[in-house]
Amino acid sequence: MKHSFMGRVSAGFFMLAIGAGAAFSQSTSPYIVPVDADGTPMADKIRHMTENGGFYEIKGLEIESGFLFAGIGQTEGTYYSLNSWAVNPPVYGLLNPLSISAGNQYIKMPSGTYDLKFYTRQTVGSGYNHFTIVPSDDTEGPFYPEKLFLLLDNGSNIVVTGTDGVYTLSENIPESFKISYEPRDDSNYIYGAVDGSDTELEAGEAVAIGLDKGVNVKFVCHPQELADDDYELVISLVNGDSFVRIGADETTALDFVEADGDSAEVRYYTLQGHMLDHVPQNGLYLRVCGSKVTKVAL
Repeated sequence: MKHSFMGRVSAGFFMLAIGAGAAFSQSTSPYIVPVDADGTPMADKIRHMTENGGFYEIKGLEIESGFLFAGIGQTEGTYYSLNSWAVNPPVYGLLNPLSISAGNQYIKMPSGTYDLKFYTRQTVGSGYNHFTIVPSDDTEGPFYPEKLFLLLDNGSNIVVTGTDGVYTLSENIPESFKISYEPRDDSNYIYGAVDGSDTELEAGEAVAIGLDKGVNVKFVCHPQELADDDYELVISLVNGDSFVRIGADETTALDFVEADGDSAEVRYYTLQGHMLDHVPQNGLYLRVCGSKVTKVAL
């Protein structure tokens, strides 16, 4: 199915705008079409992506308000934006799903300069084309999703919010779930058990997780057995040492003094995942030191 760009720009206009003509119809590399604050395409800033082994890329793209991908056909273009169910704005550094765009559906982004990569369906083994995007001045991150999704047996999901890669849920913990950064069960988005058989969550014990690991097996736990002050689900993606844990960490304060030393930065979060800019004086908090996360009473 073909669509005119945002209801304003025909494929013919687009070809004229980039001055490509026959080259446009013969090319297989996608273009990126930036838009201004009104959603109008910026013809003078259309850029052609370069093939680089199993993907297409572009570096240093200036974006004012948003953009679209333009796939090339023989006589006209097919335009791609974020899938309607995808996290929006897109997640930095991770695969974001694309679908054919209609009307004024474009990818909204804060003004800035970005590096992008475009992956075809065949490359990622999915029913959707995907892309990644990172700021040009910070390509390494770390980048963390603003939220994660617990995918349930009935097809619904629970949103788990967090800050700086630490996510907590303190109510309605499900007994069976998958962890994903998109609200869909697709191996490209799933954080599963590194050891595919280690999916039974025991209170206080962390299970190592990884992106695109153990994607076909769900985590199982028994939250009803937790005491009220231990009722929590913690997911950490910090420093690449990712884990999921149900119940409070069994590590004692003395263990932290012996293990942490002075080398790791200590940060404190509320149980809802909000980072504090000071050491709290009283109450229950999450303490993050390096890749270690525990709940502490102060």
